[in-house]
Amino acid sequence: MGFDAERSARIAAMRETARPVWEASGDTDVLQQFLKDNGCHGVEAVFVTMGLMDCDLAEAQRAFFSAPCRDAERRFHNDALDLLAKDAADQRGSQAEVFPGPSTLPDADRQPWKAARPATGVPPSSCHR
Repeated sequence: MGFDAERSARIAAMRETARPVWEASGDTDVLQQFLKDNGCHGVEAVFVTMGLMDCDLAEAQRAFFSAPCRDAERRFHNDALDLLAKDAADQRGSQAEVFPGPSTLPDADRQPWKAARPATGVPPSSCHR
């Protein structure tokens, strides 16, 4: 995915700023809290996470949305998906035709990948440090 030069520079700078935090903790929750505290949100936080964890977009999004400090973003995402599904169902007459299940991200109290995380705090995945 391409970004304009300014956004690419912000992502690269934040990745280097956050690298010591990631290397010291290896904990995605600590990383997300650091990024949030330093004004790095949304797509930029996900791409900083991808770069630091050396992982794909799906794993970076899981790290982003599963962090307790990102609860507001997770709820917004789930609400937006629910509204899109409702709108599509209203237009087609059946939600089952559009989205067969609930939102794709768990609620704050349902985070199955956190329960399975190793002690390092890194979710099980293809991510490498």
